[in-house]
Amino acid sequence: MKFSIWYNNDIEWFSKIIKKYHNNISSVYFSPPKDISWTLREEKQLDFDSHEKQIIKLIILCKKYSIKSIMLFNSTQWTKETWSIQSMLKNISYMKKMQQFWLTSISLYNMLHVQFIKKSLPDLEIYSSVTLHIKELEMARYIKKLWVDIITIPEEMNRDFKFIEDITTKLWFKIQVMLNEWCIKNCPFRDMHFDISVNWWEFSEDWKNFNKDWLMPNF
Repeated sequence: MKFSIWYNNDIEWFSKIIKKYHNNISSVYFSPPKDISWTLREEKQLDFDSHEKQIIKLIILCKKYSIKSIMLFNSTQWTKETWSIQSMLKNISYMKKMQQFWLTSISLYNMLHVQFIKKSLPDLEIYSSVTLHIKELEMARYIKKLWVDIITIPEEMNRDFKFIEDITTKLWFKIQVMLNEWCIKNCPFRDMHFDISVNWWEFSEDWKNFNKDWLMPNF
């Protein structure tokens, strides 16, 4: 069995993990610099240039061990600026830049961008983000028509073997299963958690402590 693992922004430590366990790693996923796109992973990045140098080194290392490199574009928070054509073109331009270093894949939330990305970067593999919460066959069918290559199903569908079988046999769609979802099953605050996590790294410790109980209730 192989796993997709999250890059923790410590390139020296993480390089040792890849070198030691590369036979058990199928892919590595990571964020672009926040000036390019925010993601759902709480993290404290270095400055733009330092973070970029690290992920380039990471992508090259993945290439060496035949591991997929997946850059995340999975933020659920959008403004008039991020919805703009200029923002989309900026993201595509950055994808092109990283593909020069053998970036293989992206994970995407905004499905309006898929066809533009595919036309600009036909060799770039596209995963649907788990934030799309696809749990019906019809939803998966729509996503496939948009030229998505691999669908990421939400954690509550991991044991719905009929759903998984239908996707793979009726739609001939490759799937990715999430194992480390932070929400409880059928979490009523799931969308809120996604939105908050985009900006969590910016919040003060006082704010986090004040909101901890209701953001992550102990059921």
